[in-house]
Amino acid sequence: MFVVLLEASLDRRVWHVQSELPLGREPRRIDAVVVQRARSGRSPAPPARVASVLEGMTAHTVFSFKGATDALEALDVLEGLAYVLEYMAVTGLTDPAEVGLRFVAPRCTARFVKQLRALDATLAQAARPGVYEGRWSGIALRVVETSVACDAPKEEVLRVLSPRFLSEDLPLR
Repeated sequence: MFVVLLEASLDRRVWHVQSELPLGREPRRIDAVVVQRARSGRSPAPPARVASVLEGMTAHTVFSFKGATDALEALDVLEGLAYVLEYMAVTGLTDPAEVGLRFVAPRCTARFVKQLRALDATLAQAARPGVYEGRWSGIALRVVETSVACDAPKEEVLRVLSPRFLSEDLPLR
């Protein structure tokens, strides 16, 4: 009925009303990895490796990952935030403090940061090299630059996710 009201009230030469907008040919799925804390009541142990990626995760952490040949772009901000919001809607979560969004990519670009800031998100360099932390509407954000973070002890495995793996002849320990 609302659609009929809009169609009858708007100048159809100026406005196009779409009552349903398909987002793809298949059912909508997020192109990300979700890690949920088990309800065991146990506190998680500190990660033995890749702490830059794993430490301080929220109860529900959505990971957006870029391969060795990709960099974070402005569109990735929008997709990542959409994934988190869709995840919250599907699971019934209403508290943004329970959810985190982590971007793991070889490089964080100025275009990516500019888009975050345009959405009033914060992002700042963390103590660990190659790690940036911030918030958007109560959701914890973290960006891990694999090409930088892989040089830290116990982070070497991140090299296989960075462009350096494609060009350097370095054995993994």
